Amino acid sequence: MKELIKKAIETYGVKHFTRFLKKENIFLEYLDKVTDKNLPFIERVAQIYFSDFICQYNKNKKFLSITKGYGFCGNAKSCVCLKEYISNLIIDGWNIKLLKKWG
Repeated sequence: MKELIKKAIETYGVKHFTRFLKKENIFLEYLDKVTDKNLPFIERVAQIYFSDFICQYNKNKKFLSITKGYGFCGNAKSCVCLKEYISNLIIDGWNIKLLKKWG
């Protein structure tokens, strides 16, 4: 199914690929079986296309777009994964600065 989504995006573009997918009965049946019907269609498609929509702390990540995928599960105040990501960026940044300085 992931290949069908990829083909639809390449053929019809990011703005119009859902029109093609909505006409594919086999895809729609599969979509109903494996995704939550309460979500918007595009997000249900994204859950198939991107398999990492749940963070390591079992929270749902925020859907950004079909091209970007999913972000973090919250803001820096409430999202542990984002805090860890920012901490690693800062640590890596300091390591790079120290390597450049002391090489």
